[in-house]
Amino acid sequence: MAVFPLYLVLAHDIDRPHNVFADQSSVLVRSVALNWYYTTMTDSRLRFLIVGAGRGGTSLLMGLLDAHSRLEVGLERHTVECLMGHGLGVPTADIRKDLAQVRSAQFRAACDNDAAQHPAVAWGNKITTEQIYGLEDQNFANPGQVDVLKILFEGYLSDVIVIFILRDGRTCVRSKLARTTQQLAHACARWRYSVQVMDYLERYHANTVTVRYEELVKNPQTVLRNLCDVLDVEFEPNMLAGVANEKLPGEYRSDRISKASLSFAGAPVLAFPLLMDELRRLGYISPARFWVGRLTYSRWSPLLFLVVGAIAVMSVQSFLG
Repeated sequence: MAVFPLYLVLAHDIDRPHNVFADQSSVLVRSVALNWYYTTMTDSRLRFLIVGAGRGGTSLLMGLLDAHSRLEVGLERHTVECLMGHGLGVPTADIRKDLAQVRSAQFRAACDNDAAQHPAVAWGNKITTEQIYGLEDQNFANPGQVDVLKILFEGYLSDVIVIFILRDGRTCVRSKLARTTQQLAHACARWRYSVQVMDYLERYHANTVTVRYEELVKNPQTVLRNLCDVLDVEFEPNMLAGVANEKLPGEYRSDRISKASLSFAGAPVLAFPLLMDELRRLGYISPARFWVGRLTYSRWSPLLFLVVGAIAVMSVQSFLG
């Protein structure tokens, strides 16, 4: 019986971290206590995460799942404040050695608190790999390297279903360049990091389901039915209307799922050499296309073409002579 009033004290102002978490120890104590309460004393907790690269289809999937009567999905809740550390209210120097742990702990506690506000549904959150990358501040601020993905997903999200959505890097980068101020190299690096996150999840996080953006756009009902099975709810046809979900920013809403986003028109040509290793491994391009790209964009390609040309000329002369 003594747990409940303790919980009330610990949960006070959890959604206002700059008022609650005064130092490193209080962050960890509060978050651990809250996580224990939500997972042990109640069924209201973070159930699932939608994860993917920015401009990779996370918003579309969030809108579709959130349209289900038994699901509630937050739109990047507590990502900037917690994962990226902009709302901790604690100087980075004070928590430098455990920065990733502190941010991960606060993120989980805040998400569980949100879930408690919606006890009748399964609550999830949509986040991007760019926001997860904020945890890499741990390695920028300290000597050596720690696996921040392990800290987040194994340390604080091991019981959470992760739905990872993967989009072809060429169209994803095109969208990044069109919708954001990112430069080409930066946009490509961010997409490659999202693949790194997916690789980690598929290898180490048992509760991971990977969805291809292209398949979601082409066959949304099939993909959503499969995800409903994973989330233990029945498919509802009205989920397809989630493209107009009011939680989404106005420019993201639509009256239908458009296949136009699958076109490669306008995809930056110079992105290909920066992405082709992952594109080949993920099956987005054939081995033949990959090797053509390697030859085309190799620094030795001018010399190679000269050699091939010289051999061709000598062969013709020999034939004619």
